[in-house]
Amino acid sequence: MPTAILRVFPGLIRPFSLAGPIFTKELRVTSRRRRHYLLRLAYLALLGLLVVIVWLSTVESHSPGPSIIYKMPEAGKTLIAAIAWFQFLALQLVAVIATSTAISDEIYHGTIAALMTTPLTCLQIVLGKVLSKMLQLVSLVLVGLPLLGIIRLFGGVPWGYLVSSTCITLTAGLFAAAVSMFYSVLFRRAYATILLSLGTLFFLFGILTVVIAMVLMLVAAITRTLAVAEMIAMCLNPFWAMGLDTAAMTNPGLRVPYFAWPLHCLVMIVLSAGVLALCVKLVRKVALRKAMGGRPVPPPAAPPPVLPVAQAGGTQKVTSEIYGPVRSVGGSPLLWKELRTPLLRNRTLRIVAIVLALVIAAMVYVPAACLGGMTIDVVHGIFATVYVLIGIACVAVLSATSISSEKESRSLPLLLTTPLSDRYIIAAKAAGVLRRCLPVWLFLAGHLLLFTLLGILHPIALLHLLTLVAWLTAFLTATGLYFSARFKKTTSAVIANLALAATLWLFLPAVLSTARAGFSHDIVPCWQCANPLSQAQTLGTGARWFNSKDFTIFGSGSPPSLKYHWAVGELGPGQTTLLMLVIAAIYWAIALVFLWRAKHRLRRDIF
Repeated sequence: MPTAILRVFPGLIRPFSLAGPIFTKELRVTSRRRRHYLLRLAYLALLGLLVVIVWLSTVESHSPGPSIIYKMPEAGKTLIAAIAWFQFLALQLVAVIATSTAISDEIYHGTIAALMTTPLTCLQIVLGKVLSKMLQLVSLVLVGLPLLGIIRLFGGVPWGYLVSSTCITLTAGLFAAAVSMFYSVLFRRAYATILLSLGTLFFLFGILTVVIAMVLMLVAAITRTLAVAEMIAMCLNPFWAMGLDTAAMTNPGLRVPYFAWPLHCLVMIVLSAGVLALCVKLVRKVALRKAMGGRPVPPPAAPPPVLPVAQAGGTQKVTSEIYGPVRSVGGSPLLWKELRTPLLRNRTLRIVAIVLALVIAAMVYVPAACLGGMTIDVVHGIFATVYVLIGIACVAVLSATSISSEKESRSLPLLLTTPLSDRYIIAAKAAGVLRRCLPVWLFLAGHLLLFTLLGILHPIALLHLLTLVAWLTAFLTATGLYFSARFKKTTSAVIANLALAATLWLFLPAVLSTARAGFSHDIVPCWQCANPLSQAQTLGTGARWFNSKDFTIFGSGSPPSLKYHWAVGELGPGQTTLLMLVIAAIYWAIALVFLWRAKHRLRRDIF
């Protein structure tokens, strides 16, 4: 007992010593990598751009003159709230991406077994990885603190909001990092870890929380205990807590009962500790399996059957002593490998993912159908936008990991020594990305087919949204392949591709719409029409087959003509089709340029 106390006592004095030398090693490696400095530069640039956008919108909303001085506190509140939400969303995304290869790299390179031979414990390994990534998040928060301090001089913003929003952001980032660390132990591929982590967070903080809140509010309406529902939602959902905290800051007269951000932060820390404890147990199991040489393969009970392989001189029988018959591959092995690689390699996990997706769809569609929401125009636009947003995330992540993963596994130099040309390698990688992204787009296709057969959506919606999916997939695949060939690490490539998509379709539209006085009036509507999220909303809303109760598919009456409300004006189906084809042609041309640059970057910086 005294020995155990003496071992724990130094850790209580120096908390970071509990992480061991892994923490020090990660900090030294991080300080020598250029991409972390570029990440901070890009983060600060986007933060400054956001401040400019919000400031211009605030200035234009008020008349110039001395009266604007009295509006400075309101402008300060708006700017602080925008920065706080930007940090809240961005840091969670960075936490997921940064920890996506924290344990999988050690497992893949075989160093996890060597770590188990040292005095380090699994707890020190996990804590060292997590704390080093969290320190990077803290550095990003510190980068924006001077900007927050300057804006606070406008007045109207209490210091308590800065402290509470920062704590909520860091605890949400810690939980996101813990979830990503958990999947990093289970999966080798970075894209699988990133997509599963984002999907888990979306399910926990989005769909599941909304369903639980609806049930609790229904119970509260019956039992008149609304405070319990609000308290549970605030403690378990950081988005809910951040929204309540921002509402209390922007509206001082608004009373937000039963809100205590320290309680929420404590709950998130406890949940993160639980996930990390599970990671410690999994790391130990994986390390022991790797130390013993992997899973033992039992010898076959009987001689395996042979498989004839066609050759020029006849037929040769090839078999393996352990794995059975050897499969013959026709055509290019690289293309065969890319087309055969599924989105999720584990069959059990694929079944679980399909069942979970069906359960989530039932949780969303059944209440909407019971409330009559599926006959409303805007609802289909929202569904189309959500499916397109999920598709953007999947395509951007999958394409950005196709070549960089070959670099990290040291298999790219071997691939480049084959007779395959650079153009063929890029084409095969693009085909593999399209193949793995196909299951993601099936949800949008199923939605369109179902409601087209039910007579709610016009069949032309299939053509329009198919065009949208075609150019969107081609563009993000091309940019992802370029960044994957440009950067050595998967994390950098994924961040660059997601940042490009966010800049083109989120930040630039906001800048153009805010500073419209400095641009031509034709630029802003055209850019909005080229936005895939705006296109999905417009196409899903305008594709309603009927808007009147008098019209039925098998009854009398005629449906009204379809009208699409674009930013450039109201267009019909033919004009909408022409507009979609023009936009698709522009994006396809840009995609060819990125593919050409990816081909030229393929043989550079391969080590």
